[in-house]
Amino acid sequence: MAEAEPDTGQGAIAPVVFLPGVREADERRAENASLHALGRRAQSRAEVVELLRRREIDPIVIEAEVARLERVGLVDDGALALTLVERLADRKKLGAGALRAELQRRKLDAAAIEAALATREGDDDRDLLAGLVDDRLRRMGELDRDTAERRLLGYLARKGHGGGAAREAVRAALDEAGVERLPRTGFGLRRGLGQRGGVGQRGGRGPGARAGGPRRVEFE
Repeated sequence: MAEAEPDTGQGAIAPVVFLPGVREADERRAENASLHALGRRAQSRAEVVELLRRREIDPIVIEAEVARLERVGLVDDGALALTLVERLADRKKLGAGALRAELQRRKLDAAAIEAALATREGDDDRDLLAGLVDDRLRRMGELDRDTAERRLLGYLARKGHGGGAAREAVRAALDEAGVERLPRTGFGLRRGLGQRGGVGQRGGRGPGARAGGPRRVEFE
């Protein structure tokens, strides 16, 4: 019989005895299950532990298997966090808030998450924000500036971008495009809704714009 001596958490060491062949069977199951999962995609340490627990593999075997995977580099929370940050920022243009939520969803170690997020430089985020706003603005038609600004900020927030940087990017883009606020009447009612000056390309008026009228953009 194979014996193991896990810490019970109360200062005493209680021996655990496996029936003949049981530990070896669990070890084979643990290896097969973890390698199968890793063949589909990279896994965090906690994801592998959770997978093996669902297979009802002994906790001692689980810890041994995860330690083995870490030793050979098949499980590495730090490397996985860095890879996910780069990929999600590049493909989905996610901001820090959304990136953190996604890394937490993958059950990555908290220190690995913070280290990976720290690699994002301010210039990277500014360029990303400018690109997002430019792309969204090109898809917009006629709206007054307040509405356009509100919708652009909402769009950025859904991608995890917020705060002063997001507001600055939106306002700079609208300024460059020449999008103006609608004037108000003496009773606080907006007027000029019939004046159209949508943005097709940045800095250009739509063909139906009235001279001197406020420019507006609208989602298609």
